[in-house]
Amino acid sequence: MIAARAKETLFAHVDDNRLRDRVYHDWIRKGAALGVCTGDRRTDQRPGAGMSELLRIIDVQNDGRDEIFFGGTSILTRFYDVAVFRKGKLRHVLRP
Repeated sequence: MIAARAKETLFAHVDDNRLRDRVYHDWIRKGAALGVCTGDRRTDQRPGAGMSELLRIIDVQNDGRDEIFFGGTSILTRFYDVAVFRKGKLRHVLRP
């Protein structure tokens, strides 16, 4: 399967300071990458993260901080990984 090479950018609240944060998923240097730029200018990036096709941001824990769902598609299914931004770092927490 060949992954789509389209950049996605969404705005969310991934930390607890109520400033708008930018979350992006893109192909960088021939590989997928997930990144965050917070409203107070903290940044972090995870190379090799997902297929750079789907990006959803939802506060599933109801704690005021959004969780980041990212992944891709195949012919029959969609698949997601989950990441959170905690203590200044983007952390990959789950691969369902």
